[in-house]
Amino acid sequence: MRVIVRWQESTRPELEQWVQSLPGHDPERRGLAQLVIDELEQRIVRANGIPADAVRLQALEPPAYWWRAARGVWLRFAVRDTRGRWFRFFRDRTRKVTILEMRCDPPDR
Repeated sequence: MRVIVRWQESTRPELEQWVQSLPGHDPERRGLAQLVIDELEQRIVRANGIPADAVRLQALEPPAYWWRAARGVWLRFAVRDTRGRWFRFFRDRTRKVTILEMRCDPPDR
């Protein structure tokens, strides 16, 4: 299964606030932030889109989860599975993970 991770455009202010909270100065701070984001995305891909410690939010479609990705980094994301068609004989499964929200504090349950 192929896993694609995307960040919803509405997360940009949250990401920027988080980047500004990191130690150091630009551009080092932005470089560190990009390394962390790349690692988080790779962890999602390695987990086939849903990390084992992610908590599913009930009664939402497509399924949505909260995940404590790192200390002080909580992500809310949605997962949608699709099947592509190639020559009627082969179906390629893709899991699309969309990051909907990023926050520093744990979500209220």
